[in-house]
Amino acid sequence: MKKKMMFLGATLLLWSTIISAESYQLDATHTTVGFTVRHNMITNVQGKFNVFDGTVEIDGATNTLTNVVARVDAKSIDTDNQKRDAHLRNPDFFDVGKYPEITFQSKKIEKTGKNSYEVRGELTIKKVKKTITLTGEMSGPIEAFGSKRIGFSAIGTINRQDFGISWNRFLDRGGLVVGDEVKIRLEIAAIQS
Repeated sequence: MKKKMMFLGATLLLWSTIISAESYQLDATHTTVGFTVRHNMITNVQGKFNVFDGTVEIDGATNTLTNVVARVDAKSIDTDNQKRDAHLRNPDFFDVGKYPEITFQSKKIEKTGKNSYEVRGELTIKKVKKTITLTGEMSGPIEAFGSKRIGFSAIGTINRQDFGISWNRFLDRGGLVVGDEVKIRLEIAAIQS
């Protein structure tokens, strides 16, 4: 009898989790997948990826973030400079012909405040998978334009060397053309699917 009750309890818990899970698709028109990297030791160059998709899941009963999955088209990199973007697509950097996708899969999500989260997950670039941490805030859900929507702002930092993106040149007076630290900045809007 005790085993039956435990099984019934576990089944009800699983069922309630499935029932309350809500899935949201990224709204590309209102989402930015951006980054910043140091250039020539004196300035920061900003860039973004223009083609991506992903899913964000929340627990509908508690409105808490539970899962994030994203895929980025590496060749869609855009730093507002065609020559630089062509270089970033070649084997010196992303090698998009061989490695067309960048992916992220959350593994652990911790609520750190009323709307704030720490999201740990696996980022894969050039088939190199590393655990990274993103910190951010979730907004919503709200009803707007006939759909349920959420927003999420997040930042994180990676070392590009960890992913085999190691091209560089020395400047005439010392220092390097491209910094190793890359700051990630995400502004995500998502619509319930």
